[in-house]
Amino acid sequence: MKTNTADLAESIASGEKMLEAGDLVGARASFEEALRSSAEDPRVLLNLGRVLEQSGLPDEARNCFMKAQSALPNSQVVQQSLDDLTTELPSSTPPPSTIQWVKLSRKTNTTPAISIVVPTFERPEAARRLVEALKLQTVDPSQFELIMVDDGSKEPIAKALKGLSPDFFAAVGRIENSGPSTARNRAIEVARGALTLILNDDALPSPDLLQAHLETHARQPENAAVLGAFPYSEHALKSPFVRFLDKEQLTFGYGDLKTDQLHDFWSFWTCNISLRTKDLFAVDGFDESFNDAMSEDIELGWRLCRDRQLFVRYQPQALCHHEHRVSVANYLNRQISMGRNAFRLYHKYGNSTLLSLGMNCGQLGYGYLGPIDGGFFKSLEKTLIAPREKLDRAISLFENWDRKFMGRPYEDATNPQLGGVDPKILKAAITSINRSQITRGMVAEAARHGMS
Repeated sequence: MKTNTADLAESIASGEKMLEAGDLVGARASFEEALRSSAEDPRVLLNLGRVLEQSGLPDEARNCFMKAQSALPNSQVVQQSLDDLTTELPSSTPPPSTIQWVKLSRKTNTTPAISIVVPTFERPEAARRLVEALKLQTVDPSQFELIMVDDGSKEPIAKALKGLSPDFFAAVGRIENSGPSTARNRAIEVARGALTLILNDDALPSPDLLQAHLETHARQPENAAVLGAFPYSEHALKSPFVRFLDKEQLTFGYGDLKTDQLHDFWSFWTCNISLRTKDLFAVDGFDESFNDAMSEDIELGWRLCRDRQLFVRYQPQALCHHEHRVSVANYLNRQISMGRNAFRLYHKYGNSTLLSLGMNCGQLGYGYLGPIDGGFFKSLEKTLIAPREKLDRAISLFENWDRKFMGRPYEDATNPQLGGVDPKILKAAITSINRSQITRGMVAEAARHGMS
């Protein structure tokens, strides 16, 4: 057991180092060891309180801070720690007791104008890049806050964010893996801003992102969501497959949008969109049964349009780059999810328009006019799912092409004389993939509901 001043200082320094690195367990053990031999030294109590607070144990943390205050009644640092702890994240609907919040910075007394909501899962580096980018915003830090929810990553995302110390208020919650809809709802429940901006965790905000969102809301004559631009980053576009998806508008259909014009719920994409927080509460947020990262935003947009007459205004000056190099395997899974959730939308509302999530994107091109029943889905399956050999050839084509031309000019990748692939062949291959994968997802979900 440590008994002298040098040993106590060593334990404190060791604990502070572990706290900085995000090792809450190690830091707690170090400070508790120091506390046992220090006669409740206020420095140890203060540090232990910080560890307990970040571990989601506010009562134990408050006890440590109060003991430290008894020893140092005039300490502003101790008083600020108590103030931060007692002004916990407010919410009109208390979040589940299982959620654990880690504050990355102190909360200001100013109510922010806009709350940034971000779900994240197994992307610590992306989450860190996002926080770093938000530190460069042109608006005053008191005007915004970041509420990020870790959707059950194996290693807590909060560990990757230690030491960033943003000058805006930021907190990271952690829940069991439930999907992005649930993660966003937990964040929205504690949002303080009149506006909520929903971003992907792989977003790279431009410095004036928040300014553009705020100014667009301030000047628009009607209540509308503001959708910002979300082009792929230069890093992502080094992949010829990603550049092909971008050119063909196979992830987002930004090419069909008109600047500063209103669009319907099909364009309610939560990659970079802001709206009044009270509108989210009015429709009870995201439907948590849509637990894929696909069409859960369209479903919310449908209800906002139907119940709140809320449309989407496109404002490309509100710019985020999409730092995500989509692999062929990612895309295959995405298209199955698209089909599955197209059926879920139809099944929930009984509206065949919603079944066209995949069909009206030019990805199925199927002209069936009969009733929506088991025969419909059998017809889809028979007509649109390619033979396994043909689908495998299409997948191999893209995988080999992407690998061969990674980082090379796209003009080379699509030039047969340089070993590239003719764009017409690429389009035929992606059509086969889209039709097969979307249909598989749709038919499987229909069968699960007895429509096969």
